[in-house]
Amino acid sequence: MSEGASRLEQVRLGRLTLQPRRQLLADGARVPVGRRALEVLSVLVEAKGDLVTKDELIAAVWPTAVVEENAVQAQIVALRKALGPDAGMLKTVRGIGYQIELPECQPDGGPPSLIVLPFVDMSVGQEQEYFADGISEDIITDLGGVSGLNVIARHTAFSLKGQDVGIGEVVRRFAVSHVLEGSVRKAGDRVRITAQLIDGASGLHVWAERYDRDLVDIFTLQDEVAQAIVKALEVELLPSEKHAIEDRGTDNFEAYDLVLRARALLGQHGLTNVEKALGLATRAVELDPKFMLAYHQQAAALDHLEFLSPENRDECDRQRKHLIEQATAFAPNDALLLLMRCREHVRKGELVLAETLNQAVPKGQDLGMFWGCPEFFDFYVGRFGPVLELFQRRVQRDPMDRNSSLGLHDLLDICGRLDEADAEARRNRDLPGDRGHFEFSTFLRAKGRATREQLSAQFRIMLEAGGYVSTVPVNRQLEPVLHNPEAAKRLVRAALTDPACQDPLRQLWIARLAAFYDDIDAVLAVFQRVFVDSDNIVDLRCVMWQTPFRQAHRDLRFKAILEALGLPDYWRQTGRWGDIVKPLGNGDFEVTD
Repeated sequence: MSEGASRLEQVRLGRLTLQPRRQLLADGARVPVGRRALEVLSVLVEAKGDLVTKDELIAAVWPTAVVEENAVQAQIVALRKALGPDAGMLKTVRGIGYQIELPECQPDGGPPSLIVLPFVDMSVGQEQEYFADGISEDIITDLGGVSGLNVIARHTAFSLKGQDVGIGEVVRRFAVSHVLEGSVRKAGDRVRITAQLIDGASGLHVWAERYDRDLVDIFTLQDEVAQAIVKALEVELLPSEKHAIEDRGTDNFEAYDLVLRARALLGQHGLTNVEKALGLATRAVELDPKFMLAYHQQAAALDHLEFLSPENRDECDRQRKHLIEQATAFAPNDALLLLMRCREHVRKGELVLAETLNQAVPKGQDLGMFWGCPEFFDFYVGRFGPVLELFQRRVQRDPMDRNSSLGLHDLLDICGRLDEADAEARRNRDLPGDRGHFEFSTFLRAKGRATREQLSAQFRIMLEAGGYVSTVPVNRQLEPVLHNPEAAKRLVRAALTDPACQDPLRQLWIARLAAFYDDIDAVLAVFQRVFVDSDNIVDLRCVMWQTPFRQAHRDLRFKAILEALGLPDYWRQTGRWGDIVKPLGNGDFEVTD
């Protein structure tokens, strides 16, 4: 096996789809296969058909264990059984090792699959990157709504931004049949867009076009690009899909441009960028009071601001209520608006009313934000199955999105599917972006499963990840006393009163550390402060169900917090109890975690 074999994000194997180290699908259905067997298959696929010796397999799959060659053979037998009629792709080289015979990336008769590479900003000084990115994202959204076409989602497509990757490598890495690439040049009131659709098998252009238009024609231009691609791929475009592509929500270019700028700023994070994004989105609403995408962006900016600047919470709440009232007047059935109204009732403890609004949004509709789908109501009220399926869909559609991967990992952990959670943790390490949250989660999950040396090593990995980890000072302070519980507890308790750590995200991070050291009093004090006393932070309440807090779940004070949030009343009224709670009679209940 060649050294440094690149990790695949997803690969087609005939009728099979392998998402390395995570799952194997056959015609879209999950194939039951053990974790070790899945890792063996992943290593063989990553070798791209090259021979992998038994020693190389052992080193890759059992890096810290001493195993015999028959362990490899046992996993090969399990794989062949799981693969069934496709087992012939596994080849044995007697006495040496194994290799896999890779079929073409696109199965015969399957729907076309496409990745839209981020369009290149060709403007003078490259000052229009936000605009080029916005055009790319809109094309992904347009084509992603076409039922006869499989489109790689935004985070995964944008993982290639700025990279010099050949078309053949893109096709192999993402198992797609076609690639769309292009460029945008915006100058004054003119825009030039070039686009090329490339066949993955031959590398030839299927379609190419250059458009020179006035900026006011940008919406018509985008419609033409999307529909030309659909036509070139010979995919049927349903009337409803055609309408969705053509409906831009506004004919005001300035409002549209402001939304693109706001979206780009939110992606850069930081309080200053969030405040600027909120101003831009608010101005877009003023320019076109019926532009729902502007309201969506305004809502996202308010949520970011609420997290980053708790002192602005009341003002964020006031603006959010005004936004809902204004938008409901002309778009009462907008999915995101319904979910926002649902959150307002959750905030007030009116969960039955909240569920009524939530049920008006079709299950499976995913608007991409943390709360932009109806399954999160189930998560909040303690039902984990629907949101686990949501994250499985998100990761399958957008395998390079680290946040979706983290959500899937946490839900697998909550549901007790530990082998799958471990596999997702390993996969997440290869994803772009800040991996600090994931390394922290991995450290917490190691409690009771790892040696002192392994815990120390994982804690150092977490510290080295940087990013958000470095914004919580107690992380670095804990390393010298990691295995001294009393000293560690004192540091953690002091951190909870640190003026720099009073925002809810850092408070909950520190609460996880308190839980690690069995300081349940500190955990429940944070729960009371963040979930009950600060009732605006609705989205974060799902955190209370996470596995590190399992010991706190059994405390009577946790029951009191649930009562304060209105959850037991909801369970009693509807009869739909959470997965780890059950009624005892006489109005009482218990947490069974």
